[in-house]
Amino acid sequence: MSSSSSAFNFFIPMDEKEEELALSTVGYTRSRLAEDLTLLRAWIAQQPHFPPSSQTESDEFLSNFLVGCKGSIERCKKKLDGYYTWRRRSTIFADRHPNSPGLLAVCKGVNFVMMPKCLPTGYRLLILRLKTSQYFDLTYGIRLVLLFFEKRIRFGGLTAGDTAVVDCSDCNASYLPSLNPSVIRDFMTFFQDSLATRCSNHFIINCPPIAETILNKMVRPWMSKKMSERIVVTREGNQFLLEKFPKDVLPSDYGGDAPSLDDLQEKMLQSSRELANYGDGEFFSRLSELTDESKRPKDSPIAVSESLFGVQGTIKSLTID
Repeated sequence: MSSSSSAFNFFIPMDEKEEELALSTVGYTRSRLAEDLTLLRAWIAQQPHFPPSSQTESDEFLSNFLVGCKGSIERCKKKLDGYYTWRRRSTIFADRHPNSPGLLAVCKGVNFVMMPKCLPTGYRLLILRLKTSQYFDLTYGIRLVLLFFEKRIRFGGLTAGDTAVVDCSDCNASYLPSLNPSVIRDFMTFFQDSLATRCSNHFIINCPPIAETILNKMVRPWMSKKMSERIVVTREGNQFLLEKFPKDVLPSDYGGDAPSLDDLQEKMLQSSRELANYGDGEFFSRLSELTDESKRPKDSPIAVSESLFGVQGTIKSLTID
């Protein structure tokens, strides 16, 4: 199940025993997963509105969707349909090439890293750190996150899901002008309803009061009750993480044995640049393919007008008292 494209693979794949553990967390066996892959591919072939690249997605990609849906094929169908359909619904899916000036600029303002090695639980640790508002751009920050997710679900091997850490040590009022509520809505709705991942916990560390206010007023309203309940907010930092995670999967920034966040992010960007030559340079063009809504079947798992795509219209900005 691990990726064969090791020439540009940033991730350390799990061994067979670790993959078995990841499958067991959702009640899967390899034989059932293989059966479900066959059923899912047959269904995809019958979706005329899907983009052409959907017909040649890898087993790894589809397996991560199935695991992310805990083996529910019907839920997986809906997630896949949303995954492709969202591309025409929001600007957050544009301009995701790793050489994009906007993407390179936002990397000076934030770190976003998916740790190469999985946790013993089979989950992958994700870390987002705010560095400076001078280069912060919410839309490009989200595009960076989405780019790395596209890479993980295709080339990161099978995982049980993700565990997220957000470091808000630099969070202050200077970030507020960049916080577009519509962009937050789009990302949170897509992340929960249409992305192939299961999140065990979200740890918000080094969290000042203003960051907690932003979380409660701008982010939580778009979260499901289950996701909201999995958020842990703390003023603590390094020691908190060292008590939660093994040192070998923590960056040196937090007292771990892995490289620094800056180094890991650059390695992820470089390995993403190498994807430009993958499949005759088609990788990034595949990510830009849209659904053809004129061909959507009447029995489609979703309707383009349903709440899967969030509430359309104007959303008021956040006011901090």
